[in-house]
Amino acid sequence: MNEERKQKYIELIEKLLSCSSYEESRKIIADKANFKFFDADFVQMLETTAQMKSKDGDEFRANFLRVLASSIREALGPLITVDIKRSLESLKKAEYQPYGQFLAKVLQATEESKGDTQVVYPLLKANIDKLDASLEEVLRRWATNFFEEAEASEAEAIAVAIGTFSGLIRKFPLGSKAINVEIAIAGYEVILTFLTEDNGPDLWAAVQNQLAGAYLERE
Repeated sequence: MNEERKQKYIELIEKLLSCSSYEESRKIIADKANFKFFDADFVQMLETTAQMKSKDGDEFRANFLRVLASSIREALGPLITVDIKRSLESLKKAEYQPYGQFLAKVLQATEESKGDTQVVYPLLKANIDKLDASLEEVLRRWATNFFEEAEASEAEAIAVAIGTFSGLIRKFPLGSKAINVEIAIAGYEVILTFLTEDNGPDLWAAVQNQLAGAYLERE
């Protein structure tokens, strides 16, 4: 987030914490001028501030911020596409843009449907021209950059989505089997740049197993 937006988050939180009644805080939250600031970064700052208040012994305000963060997170729904689109701006090559847009769309569909092939496979079929080495490169470059900068909770959510997508494209019956497997391998490998046996043992083990299987399927 840039400094101007960060300052706006701080101002909003200070206003909310200075409210003397629930009705007063509700008016701030309902103000349409503030809606554009209610995003994943704001939720993260609410949670961080809540932790600080808790350490200071101010459990009342800490709990207030936790409840607010939870409510906004639920209202926002899936956040990964917002994060993907933001970070894909770093991929400046014009030829990468259609792949970036497709990647954002397919990862959102994967997350929202929980990996339902009836949702994801029609999307892959409609974009079969993008299932090639460029998609593999965009996935690898974008995810590497994302994992280097993202908060742990966001990174884990993306890792799960990429892992599920990799499993789906690995088994996708159309297009080039060899390319589909290479895209899956790129997904598994890039997840392991973030995940370790210590910070996510269950997912790490699952990805290691899937990666080993994908290596065996290489043509």
